[in-house]
Amino acid sequence: MTGIVAEYNPFHNGHLYHLELGRTLTDADYTVAIMSGNFVQRGEPALVDKWLRAKMALEQGVDLVLELPVGYALAPAEDFAYGAIATLDACGVVTDLVFGSECGDLGSLQVTAQRALNENEQERATIRRYLDEGLSHPQARAMAYGDDAGPLASPNDILGVEYLKALTRLKSPIRPHTILRTKGYHDPALHGAIASATAIRRGIDTGDDAWRTAMPKAAAARIASAWRRGDSPMRTQVLSTLALGALRRCSPEELSKIGEVTEGLENRIARSAVQADTLAEFYALCKTRRYPLSRLRRIAMKSMLGIHGVSHLTPPAYIRVLGLRTDAAPLLKCLQENARLPIITQPGRQLGTLPYPAQVRLRQDFRASDLYALGLTSLPNRKGGRDYTQPLVILK
Repeated sequence: MTGIVAEYNPFHNGHLYHLELGRTLTDADYTVAIMSGNFVQRGEPALVDKWLRAKMALEQGVDLVLELPVGYALAPAEDFAYGAIATLDACGVVTDLVFGSECGDLGSLQVTAQRALNENEQERATIRRYLDEGLSHPQARAMAYGDDAGPLASPNDILGVEYLKALTRLKSPIRPHTILRTKGYHDPALHGAIASATAIRRGIDTGDDAWRTAMPKAAAARIASAWRRGDSPMRTQVLSTLALGALRRCSPEELSKIGEVTEGLENRIARSAVQADTLAEFYALCKTRRYPLSRLRRIAMKSMLGIHGVSHLTPPAYIRVLGLRTDAAPLLKCLQENARLPIITQPGRQLGTLPYPAQVRLRQDFRASDLYALGLTSLPNRKGGRDYTQPLVILK
């Protein structure tokens, strides 16, 4: 079985290419995708909710969709990757991992991953010095490694290195494969059949209908239908008052308990939150080379959701199924027989059966759905509690 880590925000033709080529590369009977829920790693609400994105993935050939808990989904690359890979590994049935990368060279990524896992004290000291000068962690690591840095400059290469580090840490038997990306992660160009998710979201925002050609027809139709119902497109600004209010409510001490708030950043956040009129202004006041926008966005969303962060490299506590294809029913049975963690298919009913720490994490996902719903334009759709009532997405 092939595993894929995804956000599908939204599902586009590049994802379809990844899915089909991954199936060919691994000759797997089934494909399972572990997908971020209603909030994504860039620190924003997803364009459409997790159930609709799961349905789009299933329609395009994914056999089983798992949810990456929000504590991992709103984490920096190392913890995001570790949570996803540890969950796939705990399934007990995933044999291969297929991920996209800008370099397309698995060997180079593996060398860089091993280098990162075996940093010496001098390299760590050099990285800390560059961090103090305002570089991001990938930039600081690349500077410390010099000519031997390898692929550390592009978003998917960085994630690929983190996937490989996680596989090594877990001593996982899962075999990695990488596919060369044909479009950059943040490529703004929207023309032809292949475009980045960033370009597609921008096209939806600006009313440029070219976004439709970059998605499978069924997926584009799902987005358009959800828009008419008042279920999308979701944007950070519709939740900005909630997020800014949460930041203002927290004391510096409380802010310091949120993941990624370190080295006095809590004081800068508290000061900027009071001075800012909007969340966008808060970001402008708070952003520096050391504190990039994506980090501040994640902190703001975690503050709003009441998440104090998953501790560094914390193992997952459960495996939550969002949806499956009916012809992949044997896969679910196989998962239930082989998984090393509880399988959640009825979260509301199963919540009370979990150990307390797992309940805390699952409730975070419930809260994420409830607050996400407040950003929808259709009043009936803004009700909470959907995680208790929504059945598995089943594609017949």
